[in-house]
Amino acid sequence: MTTNSNTSLLAPNVTMTHTGIYGIIKQNNQILVIKKARGPYTGLFDLPGGSPEPNETPEETLIREIKEETNCDVVSYTLKTKQTILFSDFTPEYGQTGVLQHTGTLFDVTVSGTPTTEADGLDSNGALWIDTAQLSAQNATPFLLIASQ
Repeated sequence: MTTNSNTSLLAPNVTMTHTGIYGIIKQNNQILVIKKARGPYTGLFDLPGGSPEPNETPEETLIREIKEETNCDVVSYTLKTKQTILFSDFTPEYGQTGVLQHTGTLFDVTVSGTPTTEADGLDSNGALWIDTAQLSAQNATPFLLIASQ
């Protein structure tokens, strides 16, 4: 996987693009994560967040996705970074292997409420707090690794 902060140019071998909005929610040395239920990061820890719906602002996406995936309410947020990840050997549902260009907008977020450990029926198999020292390329998505630093 390659990280590139220049989101205006596609790599020549990119076969699919995706945009997501994600929340970085920290307390002490822990970060709130979801267990990814589908997509190229299935089984990994990920930031709560997801794709914008039609005519939805990034902030509206952030608030909706955090509620859906963690059952917490957003109290405040600040834009932290926008990054692009190239996911090699990506095989979408139609079966053609290629490269996914995944652009993520990451916000620092404060929430209220208790995170749910229940699956949301879509992207999350439940939310949990995890110590940032336990995260690695073997168990976490690239955006989560960026956020945990």
